[in-house]
Amino acid sequence: MTSYDYHILQKKAEEPTKINNKFSLQIYSAKDLRKMLARCGFKILEQYDIDGSKFLTKKSLSILTIAQKSANKMKLRKYRPQDINELVNIYYHTIHNINIRDYSKEQINAWAPESCLELEGWKKK
Repeated sequence: MTSYDYHILQKKAEEPTKINNKFSLQIYSAKDLRKMLARCGFKILEQYDIDGSKFLTKKSLSILTIAQKSANKMKLRKYRPQDINELVNIYYHTIHNINIRDYSKEQINAWAPESCLELEGWKKK
């Protein structure tokens, strides 16, 4: 899911400042989030409803998760074909959300167009 925000800020008689933001959001179930964090070496300390109340699997719509990175050393392993979805998403979203600070939108889109999310091309590499 992608969220687009557009704001206009103006202080007193100054020229208005226009701010455009684009955020890519990943949506996971509570169970999937716990599995993913565990796979990445995190221990879930608590899960709450977004308002701070007790998290209820069947009722809560948003989750506030508190997790702690394990002190274990990072484990490196060879690529496996089932890793493709995560790797493609990391590639695309890192460029569009982190590298956007250092490159123009045109450069970012040339480097990682939306078509790079199509898995068939990656499977051939």
